[in-house]
Amino acid sequence: MDRQIPSRILPALGRGLLFLVHRGDHHRSTTLGERLVADRERLLGPEHPDTLRARANLASFYRSAGRTADAIAIGEQVLADRERLLGPEHPDTLGARANLAASYWSAGRTADAIAIGEQVLADSERLLGPEHPDTLGARANLEIMRRDRP
Repeated sequence: MDRQIPSRILPALGRGLLFLVHRGDHHRSTTLGERLVADRERLLGPEHPDTLRARANLASFYRSAGRTADAIAIGEQVLADRERLLGPEHPDTLGARANLAASYWSAGRTADAIAIGEQVLADSERLLGPEHPDTLGARANLEIMRRDRP
């Protein structure tokens, strides 16, 4: 039986998934995340901002579960979609780049992660300013990648 999620509960489910991730329940978070992505694509379309956000979250859930190959595949597609739909300088595109760098780093692709992290930091400083919270986060993430190479 196909169990689709009613559209009225999609936002609440998205918030609940974050709780499962923070609790460390990777199996349930990835399973429900996959359903959420499928239902958002069906209801909203593949290019809707909420669908892209759900896919980006699923990539993070996969990364947290140690499924880095899956996280990278989805993260690369989310980045390509956000660049195409929003442009390379949109804050959501910068976030997609940062998330992809984290997935590369988790997979041991340190040089790729650092290269993207440097780009995210430079773009964040230029577009958001050196003291913006996202810029500070990009700087901290890059320092961690450089210091704690796997």
